[in-house]
Amino acid sequence: DMMQAINISAGFGYKLRLGKNMKIAPELGYGLVLHLLDGDLDQDGTDSLEAFVDQQVRLALNFNYSLCDEHEFFIAPLGILLFEKSRVAALYGVQAGMRFNF
Repeated sequence: DMMQAINISAGFGYKLRLGKNMKIAPELGYGLVLHLLDGDLDQDGTDSLEAFVDQQVRLALNFNYSLCDEHEFFIAPLGILLFEKSRVAALYGVQAGMRFNF
């Protein structure tokens, strides 16, 4: 009925300048994901709260456009591999936004 995922990870990336205001930054991260599920997972007719942890590897490729030193727009295709007990699950998507650098 419900699923929440909470993750903690660490990683690294390296920015490469493509022009005056453009940068690209490949990123690699590793961490853990805590899954909280409410439902009938064992299919016995009773909903219950279940929790389990998976390992994850996160890959992203950030494209950054700087307006000035403090602000930049970014778009980043990303992929996440979740290492479950008997298989590997893959998630993919795109994130975009504006960063405020201090």
